[in-house]
Amino acid sequence: MIKKDILNKIKNIEKPVIIYGAGIVGKILLSLCKEEGIAVECFCDSSKKVSQSNFCGIEVIYAHNLKKKYKDAVFLISVAAIKDVVDFLHDSGYSDWYAGGLLLEDFDIAQNQTDASLDYTKFAIENCIICHSGYLNPDKLFLRSIDLIITERCSLKCKDCSNLMQYYENPKNCDTNMLLRSLDIFCKVIDEVMDFRIIGGDAFMNKEWSIIVNQLLHEAKAKRIVLYTNGTIVPNEKDLPVLKNDKVLVIITDYGILSKKLVELKRILEKNKIAHHVLNVTEWLDCSV
Repeated sequence: MIKKDILNKIKNIEKPVIIYGAGIVGKILLSLCKEEGIAVECFCDSSKKVSQSNFCGIEVIYAHNLKKKYKDAVFLISVAAIKDVVDFLHDSGYSDWYAGGLLLEDFDIAQNQTDASLDYTKFAIENCIICHSGYLNPDKLFLRSIDLIITERCSLKCKDCSNLMQYYENPKNCDTNMLLRSLDIFCKVIDEVMDFRIIGGDAFMNKEWSIIVNQLLHEAKAKRIVLYTNGTIVPNEKDLPVLKNDKVLVIITDYGILSKKLVELKRILEKNKIAHHVLNVTEWLDCSV
């Protein structure tokens, strides 16, 4: 169905309209609904923490509590992990849903800015659009993301590091040539990957990070490259050109005083017009749960 048909069908459905996902894309999707005259009943979210407060002035219901309030509803999915949501809705007895990403392909986000940076908002929406399109095309071997751990080395020693980097006694960088060969083989057997996540350790601890990013820039099946760093390292100026590509997003995790190069790094990225987003840490994520 094309966008116009989907919107008209939603308008004519006599069921409450619920946006699944109270985040950046959900906020943009709410703006679209308002423009189209579609009344949104509420948000729902799989996070208990998110569901403890309102979002955009609208109630957020914990997904597992939906059936207590709504026997039936139509859902606009705003999260990239659409398969997980569809499976959950099916198991919960809901069958009426639409991929919100398909409604946002030509939406002007500049007029509907969120609290996040414009770079990250664009990334989140593009992520949603590509992931939803990939899910709805059963003939395509599509992957939402792939993590590339290019180094065991890190400039911090976080006791609860989810990659367990604090336990490496002799951390090493990956073998770049082996990784490049592996990427080449991998990309021959898949159709599309939304984003390759370049991580560590800290990605900038591997001085050959730009070689890896550069290969992915020339790989048509890689839609996005997201490089993660902790704000303690400023990359060498000679390597910056590979970050200027539209496919690249740098995400800096802000650990407060520990991210001692954060201000300098942001200044250099802004000066070189490199897409980036600062991720503020408010709590540790226990990956063992």
